Amino acid sequence: MTHLGWPAFIGDIVIAIEFVGGIMLVLGILARPVAVIVAVEMLVALIAVALPARGFGGSELEFMLLFGSLTTAFAGAGAWSLVKVFEHKVFSDSSPVLSGEGKQNETLSAQNS
Repeated sequence: MTHLGWPAFIGDIVIAIEFVGGIMLVLGILARPVAVIVAVEMLVALIAVALPARGFGGSELEFMLLFGSLTTAFAGAGAWSLVKVFEHKVFSDSSPVLSGEGKQNETLSAQNS
């Protein structure tokens, strides 16, 4: 990063964003905020490094990561994310309070009265 005139610690931040952020995106942990951070980082990488060096023809990876991150930021992690899996296991049907059945029963009894 020093060849761009930026301090060297910026490279460490980029490494942390790509490594930790990538793992968090794959697992679906805090997917939307992490996706926004990765998208901003990819935008900076495109503008500062990839496009000046390679042009549009050699920057497919950066564009793919940018638009993939933006898609995750808007759509969320989805049903297969680790958070959804744990949510499903913790909030199972075994407890009417946690599964929301209590509210449904109250609504049904209020409608029947």
